[in-house]
Amino acid sequence: MSFHIEPIGILAIPVFLFSLVAHEYAHAWTAMKAGDLTAAYQGRLSFNPLVHLDPIGTMMILLGALTGLPLIGWARPVPVNTLRFRSARWLTWVSLAGPASNLALALEAGLLYRISTMTGVPPASGSDAPITPEAIYYTILLLFVFSNLCLCVFNLIPIPPLDGSKIFFQLFIHERNWLFRVFGFLEQYGFLILVVLFIGSPLASVFQRAVLWAAAAITGESFG
Repeated sequence: MSFHIEPIGILAIPVFLFSLVAHEYAHAWTAMKAGDLTAAYQGRLSFNPLVHLDPIGTMMILLGALTGLPLIGWARPVPVNTLRFRSARWLTWVSLAGPASNLALALEAGLLYRISTMTGVPPASGSDAPITPEAIYYTILLLFVFSNLCLCVFNLIPIPPLDGSKIFFQLFIHERNWLFRVFGFLEQYGFLILVVLFIGSPLASVFQRAVLWAAAAITGESFG
């Protein structure tokens, strides 16, 4: 079995890795503001990718970017001690910080894309478009938009171990609630459930449409 290397993957890798590091840094920074210095003591309050990336998760990211295969990559989770939080509500803010950082990066890249297309050279389109510095510039901006929107939307899914599950738990689930038992089951098999849901299920199509709609709204372009 042979894999086709996607040229755009060469640009996508550093963009996605930076976006992933920003996501984890936001978790660590917000946890520090909440009163927990665990992540800071472990060196996670840094933009150095080496302290955030998981070897296997990073390899999945590289393979996915270079081959175009629908692989799920991940970083090392930021260690958090909720007992040190100033209040329980900080768990929601710490969990939201990662997706919020990705949304902010997507909005910034989208705004820069809009300004550039109005004041500079319009982006070339089509598979036969020449590779120019302007084309690479616009491609990087779009990669920032799509990478960060994917991270934002994906991490808000309320299935463990994603950030959305912690937000959902904090807002709707209590120890005496029947959902607590369901949540306990999802914590054990969450990753496997996510893999199944994103391979040949309607959720993958819904996820793709949500990202394309958001990207179109941010950049003013039409995708798909």
